[in-house]
Amino acid sequence: MTALIGGSWTRWQMTVSSLSPHEPSAAQIKDLAGFSMRSHREGDVHTISLIGEIDLASTGAVEQLLLDIEASDACVIYVDLSALTFVDLTAIRMLMCAHARSRNDGNRLTLRRPPDSVLRVLRICGVDELLAFADGR
Repeated sequence: MTALIGGSWTRWQMTVSSLSPHEPSAAQIKDLAGFSMRSHREGDVHTISLIGEIDLASTGAVEQLLLDIEASDACVIYVDLSALTFVDLTAIRMLMCAHARSRNDGNRLTLRRPPDSVLRVLRICGVDELLAFADGR
């Protein structure tokens, strides 16, 4: 985990169970085989960057982080999908559930469009038009 503490970056290791957004101003990084996520908050905007391959093994950690952030006072939850290389159905379901919760909670969730290879999977599943991407393409 890397966090900005007192103006300097500090790095340490952590487990999935210890990943917690309860310190909303701290940047967090979690590495899982082939997947990592970064989480940080700046003002009212909480950003999560998903990197690599998100699948059954990593979706639970992302979903829990999203639920914790949704329970916070963040006005905008920005999920950056631009560095994803693979998504499976559990990850797509997690994104759709987060999107549905957001519609009922002031539309706080914003997604950055994934690369074309991942977007193609979302199109095949018929969910690309249902998710609101920030870049609007």
